[in-house]
Amino acid sequence: MLQVPVGKIRWIDDVVAALQTLNGQATLHRIYTQVEKQRSEARRTLPKNLQAIVRRSLEEQSSDSEAFKGRDDLFEHVRRGEWRLR
Repeated sequence: MLQVPVGKIRWIDDVVAALQTLNGQATLHRIYTQVEKQRSEARRTLPKNLQAIVRRSLEEQSSDSEAFKGRDDLFEHVRRGEWRLR
């Protein structure tokens, strides 16, 4: 589990929370929608590039991706456009 500093919510935290809400697995569309809902309800920013940020977060934290940063391996790429928590 990720250790998050108190008061600091990162994009990766939003993506993990979205997937947890979506029973651990979902299409990108459902993940985008859930992240947007969470951020809106918390009155946080909704940048125009939200979808790109979500995809980057998934890819950088998945050993299934060439963009993997080599740290927390949180996500599994199920098939095109679908991800789940490891």
